[in-house]
Amino acid sequence: MKILSIYLKNLNSLYGECLIDLTAREYAENGIFAIVGPTGAGKSTLLDAVCLALYGETPRVKNFGKEENEVMSRHTGECRAEVVFETRAGKFRAFWEHHRARNKPAGALQASSTQELSEADTGKILAKNLRDCRQKVEELTGLDFKRFTRTVLLAQGNFTAFLSAPEEERAVILEQITGTEIYTDVSRMVGERKKEESAKLEKLRAECGSIAVLDEAETETLKTARSELEIREKEQEETLRVLRSQFEWLSGVRRLESELAAIRDETLRLGNGLREFQPRKQRLAVALRAAEFEGEYARLSELRRQQEKEKDMLEACRAALSPLQEKVSAAERSAKEASERLEQRKESRRTGLELLKKVRALDLQIQAGAARFEAAGKELELLQKRRTANAGALEELERRQADAGKKHLALEKELETTAGDENLAGESGAFQAQLEQWKSLRADARLQASEEERLRKDLARLVREAEEKSGSLKQAGALVSKTEKEWKEAQEKYEVLSREKSLRECRSEHESLLRERACLQKIVSLEEERARLTDGTPCPLCGSKEHPYAKENIPQTDEVERKIARLAARIREMEEWEVRCAALLAERQKALDGAADAGKQSELAEQKRSAAHAAWSARKEQREQAESRAGALADTLRNTLAGFHIPASVLPEEALKLLAERSRKRISLKERKTELEMKRTAWAERLLSLTRERDEIAARTVEKEPVFQQEKEALSRLRAERAGLFADRDPDAEEKTLETALSDAEEHVRKTEGTRTELCRSLSETETRIAALADSMTRRKPELENAESLFERDRTAAGFSGEKQFLEAVLPAPERARLSAESEALERKAAELEGRRKDRETVLASEKEKKRTDFDSGSLSARIAETEALQKETREKLGAANQKLSDNEKAAAALKDRKEALEKQLREYARWNRLYELIGTAEGKNYRNFVQGLTFGRLVFHANRTLTEMSDRYELHHDPDHALELQVRDHYQAGTVRTTKNLSGGESFLVSLALALGLSRMAGRTTRIDTLFLDEGFGTLDEDALENALETLGSLRSDGKLIGVISHVAALQERISTQVKITPVSAGRSRVSGPGVRHSTDS
Repeated sequence: MKILSIYLKNLNSLYGECLIDLTAREYAENGIFAIVGPTGAGKSTLLDAVCLALYGETPRVKNFGKEENEVMSRHTGECRAEVVFETRAGKFRAFWEHHRARNKPAGALQASSTQELSEADTGKILAKNLRDCRQKVEELTGLDFKRFTRTVLLAQGNFTAFLSAPEEERAVILEQITGTEIYTDVSRMVGERKKEESAKLEKLRAECGSIAVLDEAETETLKTARSELEIREKEQEETLRVLRSQFEWLSGVRRLESELAAIRDETLRLGNGLREFQPRKQRLAVALRAAEFEGEYARLSELRRQQEKEKDMLEACRAALSPLQEKVSAAERSAKEASERLEQRKESRRTGLELLKKVRALDLQIQAGAARFEAAGKELELLQKRRTANAGALEELERRQADAGKKHLALEKELETTAGDENLAGESGAFQAQLEQWKSLRADARLQASEEERLRKDLARLVREAEEKSGSLKQAGALVSKTEKEWKEAQEKYEVLSREKSLRECRSEHESLLRERACLQKIVSLEEERARLTDGTPCPLCGSKEHPYAKENIPQTDEVERKIARLAARIREMEEWEVRCAALLAERQKALDGAADAGKQSELAEQKRSAAHAAWSARKEQREQAESRAGALADTLRNTLAGFHIPASVLPEEALKLLAERSRKRISLKERKTELEMKRTAWAERLLSLTRERDEIAARTVEKEPVFQQEKEALSRLRAERAGLFADRDPDAEEKTLETALSDAEEHVRKTEGTRTELCRSLSETETRIAALADSMTRRKPELENAESLFERDRTAAGFSGEKQFLEAVLPAPERARLSAESEALERKAAELEGRRKDRETVLASEKEKKRTDFDSGSLSARIAETEALQKETREKLGAANQKLSDNEKAAAALKDRKEALEKQLREYARWNRLYELIGTAEGKNYRNFVQGLTFGRLVFHANRTLTEMSDRYELHHDPDHALELQVRDHYQAGTVRTTKNLSGGESFLVSLALALGLSRMAGRTTRIDTLFLDEGFGTLDEDALENALETLGSLRSDGKLIGVISHVAALQERISTQVKITPVSAGRSRVSGPGVRHSTDS
């Protein structure tokens, strides 16, 4: 990562906009530059701008919101920071901003700051909020904020963080910087996985133990019982089938008899229904005769209705004709009157418009005159207000000038009184450095005292251990003597037993006797074969013709047995003593080894006690020296306080606060004086301006008053003329009245003409209607007479005496259909009942012939219920047996599966347990510490390369007992190795600088650190060490690195030619200058 430019606006004491281009030629040529300026001028603010642009926070300020913003310059409405940086992925621009409401200094701080990350060349936005920007910056650079402040920007107070951190925190820092945190995760995950696999294993064991399986005898018993129950269940099912068949036959017979009885009852009810329907049947027959010429009668009725309707309409039209003729005459008269009235309205409108034209011309002149009169009046009124305001402002400014003069005299007196505090800021900085050094020395003295106490306790412990080891040595000597005596006694006993015959000879003789006994036993076992031998006949085995054993000369084994027993007893006794001798010899050797080890441990304990005593004495001397140095510096501090006129009784920390308060007060007085002088100058200029304004107002008033009077008189004349011509009437209203009257007259003409036209049309239509109706009735009369004659003839032929009798016989079509359907339904029902009766009688006779049982239904139901209960009991027992066998099969299968899973899980657990024993822990320390030890070795190697260039005195080493602890070897003190906690301020700075440069070389897996900023710390170095440190930093130019050093040390400023200067201007403001620096006002 390489920072190319830094832009900032209104941050702390750096007001306005400022850009520092780090690609300028001077930076590239030298590779190192200094950021210089007095204490408090704003040097560290440049680093704050870098942090804000990249991460939205600084090492000293974390949060920005409505409640606080400690980096925004006072009395400003916004602050910004922007950084252009380069990585392997390209060039990028990071931007941060926070502002007040409407960017006004008096506005409220906004709830959150704004941040943005984009590509520098294309402007493409990559992220737009704080969280996304931080994540993207970490992705591009490989550095989060903590890693950035420990590798790129070593901020004030964090420079020695890695050196002074405890081992556990140092491991975390090393992880963050080098990206090796994955090993902690791996170690922790192995621990968690081993725990998971162990839980799975225990769960499987519990599951195997919880599964119960029947033995073979219980299984066979259950299977036999199941077979018997299956046979019994089939027998009961067959019995039930027969009984249910008999019950169904008996129920069928009863059902058929019931159906026949129901059919008889229904036939009886049907006969009653037929008798009741007879009158309606006769009425239906008459209606059917009348229905034959219903259509003819309907046509006759329609002709009669139409004739009567047109007759009524003709009489109505003739009655309306005379009134309609009178209305037409009246409408023609009204139309004529309306036309005459319209002509009158048109003449009145023409005359009125000519008058209105003259009035409107006068109104325009009056309006223009009134506007001029009003403008002149307003101008005079405004001049009066300005004169009043000018007089008040003059009075207020004169009062302020008088008050400011008094305050200025008071400030000058107070500044004269505190003149001795003019250079207090620099002097208090030196005092603060001495105070910090005294605190460091005091802390070092306390540490030395603590270490001395620890060494004293270690010495006491080692003395006790040496005494214990000496006692152990005496006990070991006594044990050697005892085992030596017992071994010699056992050896003498064994030698006594071996003088007559050795153990090897006894064993050889014992084996010979065993073989002899076996041969004799074989001879005795061939008794049957010997009985077949005869003298003179060759033996089938050896061919001899003499057979001594056949003559009962069989050898005996008793003597051999006794010899074997005696030798076995002797061998056992000798073996026991041989084993005892070997055991005692081993105990003797063990005792000798124990005594030797106890001697070594006693000697080692004595050596440790001597070394601890020497270390305690050396630490005691170091503690006394540290206390002496702290006391001397405390005297220096008291003398310094006396020079500041601060009593010796005041604590150094309180004295520092008093000095800071006095310095702030002095600066505040100067700022107030400067601010007051600026105000007085501005007020004087404003007073002169107000005087000129007062004279101008008076001249303008004299000029405008005559104009106002002239306009007033002209306006009065115009208004009088208009009043005489048209009074105060409104021309627009009068014109509207004329137009409305004309419009109403025209509308009245249109309405009367429309009424006349409509009435004429209605009269013509009525006359036409009368003629049409008379013609229609004349043509329909012959047709009506013919229809009446035809209907009379057909009615008489059908047997109806008159039209009234015909109408009484007529039934509506739905009623006729209903009666017809009812008649047909009764006839079908009678036929259906007869068919059903015959069918049921046939079926009943057939069923009775079967004669399946003599029992009644009650007896059959009882037998069926009894058999069903027995069958239910049998099925329950059979189901229980089947369930037990099924459960047992499932349990056996499950147990088999669980055992297979258990064996597989055992192998899996063994694998993870082995891995856990190697690298796993719950918190991930084992593997992490191992890997971090390797990483720490690399860091020490890189740091020593840099440290050797700065000083040949020191060399860093691992602490052999602690993987992440540092020790320093001092080549000027015969290679003495000591802890880094005892280094002085300058020594700590050199070691910390070496570590920081080493860390930057191994900062991450994805980035290269090409820009470094070092904030303070060089003040603790002597001249030679400072020169070596600067040469080392300058040599990094060959690696393409750019180093920025922030310091107020004068010697440092002299040795670094390329400088960015922070110069205080006034009132807490500073200005940046140097190579590549541009301000917003620069061209």
